[in-house]
Amino acid sequence: MPVPLLLGAALAMLGAATFMVLMFSSGGGNKANQFRVIGELFRKQHGAGKAVAAKLSLVAIFLGSCTAFVGVGLMDAERAKACEEHCVSLGHEAGVIGASRVAPELESDAKAKGQPPGPACLCSGGGRPDTELPASSLPSR
Repeated sequence: MPVPLLLGAALAMLGAATFMVLMFSSGGGNKANQFRVIGELFRKQHGAGKAVAAKLSLVAIFLGSCTAFVGVGLMDAERAKACEEHCVSLGHEAGVIGASRVAPELESDAKAKGQPPGPACLCSGGGRPDTELPASSLPSR
């Protein structure tokens, strides 16, 4: 797993946990009071330190989420590159990640029947018949 995904997820969870602790320790345990307590936190009625911590926790959630999505993008780029390399090694001109073209009812795997098609590595060109490989079975890099 890419480091940004792990760091982003950890930062977002830390921010969320911090915000929840601040809210619950300021009387927001009851659902009916949560928005009132959030407003009080931001108006510094529970102290300036808690107000700063609440704002920083929301920033941590935002930055952590963005960083985690960068990690997901890196994983997708790595999978696309592995697909391209795999297809070229088979003698095709191109390989892309896309929706599987195999109908689920034709799947040999019994548990895949009736499921929507998953992502696949689609190889084409090079004078060879188009081939498809489930993206989950691409060799790891």
